[in-house]
Amino acid sequence: MGQLYYMFASLAARHVNGRTCSEGMNLLAHTLHPRGVKITWLVSPESAHIMAGTLTAWHGDFGDDVALCAHITARDRADKKAQWAEQRDAVCRALPWAKVSVAAGHHTDPDTAPILAELGFEGLWGFCWEQIEVDGITDRGCPWGLYYLDPEQRLRPAPERGLVAMEWTARDLLKSFHSGNPCLYSTDPNDVARGGICSWENIDYWRGLADNYRRNARYNDHVFLLQHQEAHEMEWTEQ
Repeated sequence: MGQLYYMFASLAARHVNGRTCSEGMNLLAHTLHPRGVKITWLVSPESAHIMAGTLTAWHGDFGDDVALCAHITARDRADKKAQWAEQRDAVCRALPWAKVSVAAGHHTDPDTAPILAELGFEGLWGFCWEQIEVDGITDRGCPWGLYYLDPEQRLRPAPERGLVAMEWTARDLLKSFHSGNPCLYSTDPNDVARGGICSWENIDYWRGLADNYRRNARYNDHVFLLQHQEAHEMEWTEQ
């Protein structure tokens, strides 16, 4: 019998006028921490600085961690590398305890994987199994789950260990494949709510999905179920 690994990631990089999505982050933390769930926060240098005290407390009390969600504007490869390094260093200055070994964003750029490998990153988050054009991402042919990627062709598994390609969010593989709509059958709350297959009152679909992943542990040593929710999507404002 293999092992099922449940993971939760939250994009928490937005910042405007010295403010970030702190309300959404706190709501997620107050929901998940009492259930023993550790959260990986995908932060920008700015949001890491703004939330440094809270993130440090959550790291110490609950084991939360952070990954770098970078904003890369350069076109030249050397300049891109410099921006990745600068933004990682900025997060480390805000959070001295953080290893920052996982990156998020720009995974469709062919320069990103080799740059991250050169900088010593261990993972790249954001891959979407069989996704076509949604959110500007086309990952058709991408293996599901986690895999070691070939830096020269990010959708191709590498023959040896290296940078790990990490899913944006886990998918219901059968329904995604047969419907042609992998962005609906996922573990992102917004996806299933938008499609009307889950609600606050009824999460039977998700229970069945989680059970299928758990059953796969009979046949695989390691099964990864990654759930994601953006922190800013946990907030609302009156119009």
